[in-house]
Amino acid sequence: MRSIRQIAGRAALVALVPILLFGFMEGVVRLLDLGYPTGFLLETDVRGKPALVDNPFYGYRFFTPALARNPAPILSPREKAPGTIRVVVLGESAAQGDPLMQFGLPRMLQCILNEAAATGRVEVINAAMTAINSSVIVDIARETAACRPDVYVLYIGNNEVIGPYGPGTVFTALPGLTRLAPWRVSLTGWRTAFFLREGLTSLFSSRSNPSRWSGLAMFSERPVPLGDRSLPPMYDLFEGNIRAIVNVARDAGAQVVLSTVAVNLSDCPPFGGREAADTFALARERQDRAGLKKARDLDVYRFRADSALNERLRKLAGEWRVPLADAERVFDEADADADLFVDHVHFTFAGTHRLASSIAGAVAGLYPGRFRANRLPDEARCREELFYTPWSERQMAMIMLDRRRQPPFDRQQDNTARLARLEQEAQHLGARLAQEDLEPWRVLYERLAARSPEDFFLPFDWGAILASRERWADAVTVLLPALELVPLHFEARKLPALALCRGGRTEEAADVLLGSDTRRGTFVAEYAVEIMGLLAAEGQKEQAAALGRALLEKVPRLPWHERIEAMMGRR
Repeated sequence: MRSIRQIAGRAALVALVPILLFGFMEGVVRLLDLGYPTGFLLETDVRGKPALVDNPFYGYRFFTPALARNPAPILSPREKAPGTIRVVVLGESAAQGDPLMQFGLPRMLQCILNEAAATGRVEVINAAMTAINSSVIVDIARETAACRPDVYVLYIGNNEVIGPYGPGTVFTALPGLTRLAPWRVSLTGWRTAFFLREGLTSLFSSRSNPSRWSGLAMFSERPVPLGDRSLPPMYDLFEGNIRAIVNVARDAGAQVVLSTVAVNLSDCPPFGGREAADTFALARERQDRAGLKKARDLDVYRFRADSALNERLRKLAGEWRVPLADAERVFDEADADADLFVDHVHFTFAGTHRLASSIAGAVAGLYPGRFRANRLPDEARCREELFYTPWSERQMAMIMLDRRRQPPFDRQQDNTARLARLEQEAQHLGARLAQEDLEPWRVLYERLAARSPEDFFLPFDWGAILASRERWADAVTVLLPALELVPLHFEARKLPALALCRGGRTEEAADVLLGSDTRRGTFVAEYAVEIMGLLAAEGQKEQAAALGRALLEKVPRLPWHERIEAMMGRR
């Protein structure tokens, strides 16, 4: 008996030593303020008022810096105005609003609910994020409780296989340890874990691991067929994570709206698997929706929520007695997927309006008397209120053209025809925009901006329109003040920096890119290289070099400085 106690004591000591060492290292890292902040939200002042904003480094917990995805821009005032209903949307890229998040579910939902409101106001926080899954979303739900939300909207399920710690992921070392995912997510909350994960990623990486973001093409060597033994524990984990999120919401005093996940069935052939392809071809010929769902479930590249995940969501909604927006059923009743989706899961403007209207009805049902059910705005009204312009349409077409030229879309049936349609659309819009009168759009922008001065998307969209006409000084005048609303969102700095460079103000452009915080990750370097490349491609090589010089004079050891020097012609 004594020897057993001795063995147990030694084992406990062996386990305790690394834990204490790790804790000591974490204390030192935080004391010296090394590494990156790990929370989803950060506190700051915006125009003199305390607010919670997005942490651009949150993705570093789950992705290498080269692959890191960003949260959407967030501005949540600490003081919630009386009568305000605050809604937090949780999910992945389809919920965030890819490919143009300013026209995604959160902003569309806010537009619809405010148009229908009889009293008060609705604020919607976009807490969705590209490439994550439910294990990460549990953490985001806990973090966003600080915003004091009244409602959580859950639109989750497309990335359960390919997101961090999923059985088909490429983002994290040791993939497929599904049941350990919640513990692994918790561990990433330690700053020390960033350095540990970087070491593990290097140790276990191979040539098949991506070194740069390339969308779905990154998963070309990670098929997960129906019946794979990794799927049942993944489904169980998904259900457990949804339960955890509902508990977080209730602990925060918030209500929950669940939604099933709608995906493109009839206009998106399977990405892999002969059986899936044959089933799809037969089902599309017969216009058999059930057969199309079967083909989706048989797809060996699991980039879309499947039947099992949606059934779990329906079951949980009934069990927890929370409202369910059955998006899958709503989209089953549509005439054509092609009008509602731009790809496998992401929506057209019409598709987003359809989804948001369904969810808005569920949210409104939580507040009898606060909303007029007969006042839900139609698609045309939302286009105007969200400033969805022909420039937005062309930007959407250009983004999808680029994506459909890349794997795995380039191998899909009918992709050649899809590319031809997109090219024709882009050309038509380009010709139209060359003649478009800006004055009506200026009037609309100024009306919307005066009514919603906190809507940071409006000035960035109007600034982009001005930039398209090479009105760089006017664009700068609009864009620079708007940066105050998104003080820590690096991506928002690209367009104003480019406009400053085009106007010959490269020193100011460098200051805009760098910002005041010394923690910049690789974002500043990445966007600087992008801007320098654009300038050089248009014959403005001296402006590109001037931007590089200004950046390196201010921060000589900026990440990617060697690449920047090479673009300047120094190497």
